[in-house]
Amino acid sequence: MSKIEVIKARIASLDASQLVSIGDMISALIQKQAIGVILEQRARKMVKEPCVHCGNSFLVRFGKTPSGTPRLKCRFHDCGKTYVVTQNSIFRGMYKKTEWVKFMSEMRRHSSILDMEDNLPISHSTILRWRHRILSSFQDNGALSGVVQVDEKFFRKSFKGDQQGVLDADRFPRIRGGQGVSAGLSHDQVAVLTAVENHGNINQAVIGGRTTANIQTAMKEWLSSGAVLVSDKLSAYKHVAAQLGCLHIKAGESHMNLNRVNAYHNNLEDLINRKCRGVSTKHLTKYLSWARLMTRKQPFGQGMAEMMLA
Repeated sequence: MSKIEVIKARIASLDASQLVSIGDMISALIQKQAIGVILEQRARKMVKEPCVHCGNSFLVRFGKTPSGTPRLKCRFHDCGKTYVVTQNSIFRGMYKKTEWVKFMSEMRRHSSILDMEDNLPISHSTILRWRHRILSSFQDNGALSGVVQVDEKFFRKSFKGDQQGVLDADRFPRIRGGQGVSAGLSHDQVAVLTAVENHGNINQAVIGGRTTANIQTAMKEWLSSGAVLVSDKLSAYKHVAAQLGCLHIKAGESHMNLNRVNAYHNNLEDLINRKCRGVSTKHLTKYLSWARLMTRKQPFGQGMAEMMLA
């Protein structure tokens, strides 16, 4: 009888209080080795799937890397390639896997980069690279139905970390939080279009301006037939609703309002302008996905890792 079978037999003979005690200990060990457990589960699943290189189902386990990541090998005679189980995932090429869960838990708390440097053995550049890679995987917009509130939120164009961008924009750099080139809405601002469904689903896109063409381009894949579009008095929404076969209602009519989307915009502004202290416009789409994750109460930490490596 193998060592594992002996352990299983002994556990089966324990009473209720002993099982609770050993269950707590096992849970603590799994939490400590969360990524290792997730990668092992992924390896057992992937070994039954076709090879990512040739598409044939001749995979076998092929040991582990020095860091402990399981490897697979294709035994098909024309292939013979090996790869790790993080292949085709955002974690491919990411080292220090014992810090992945801790890093994603810090993201839930919106920890600053300096705080992460203090709490994790990761450099400043690695934190930024990991953050952008994780956020890039959540840029999803699904179909919205029912009552959909839509509005825009404006952010000043930012070339944070992009000196060439400032030169191309032909303007002087400004201090974060300073005044824009022009007062009010102008070309110095970028519009974020937000559509919030009553069920809680949220779609967003960075658009060039509040024109009918830009709004329709962003929303044509969002709205299901028969949806009710609630907006402000901007005439573009009326035309877009008619073109997409949706009913349009202005806020204030038939007891409709924009409270849900306005509340979300308040939280979005707090994340972008305060907690993140300004975000470069070229990375704004990624940070919008972060705000949606927080609003939808998506899992972070171990739950997020399990979802990404499912």
